[in-house]
Amino acid sequence: MTVPVVAAQGELVQASIAALERELEPYLDAKGPGLVLDLGLVRFMSSTALGLFVRTGKTLEEQGRVLVLARLSRPMERLIRTLGLDEVFPLFRSVAEAQTWVAQRAAGEL
Repeated sequence: MTVPVVAAQGELVQASIAALERELEPYLDAKGPGLVLDLGLVRFMSSTALGLFVRTGKTLEEQGRVLVLARLSRPMERLIRTLGLDEVFPLFRSVAEAQTWVAQRAAGEL
């Protein structure tokens, strides 16, 4: 089972959020177990970006799917944990680990 990955990079601020939202959009109505958001090259996330993650995660959850975050830098992971969003999104050190978890979850192995 293939789990799609969307990679973001740079600073996720108001000016760049629309492009990321367009990139995520095809996966919102697609079939499949969920989506991995690779944040390995993200240096900064605004509240707008976090809101996009929450909306995307909620849309997928309503379909029985999941959004997971992978490869967060230490500062970005600290932000996610401080805000309690690690209770909303599973966090993974690698994209491969995230994809495996999503596939296992979909197969009922978790």
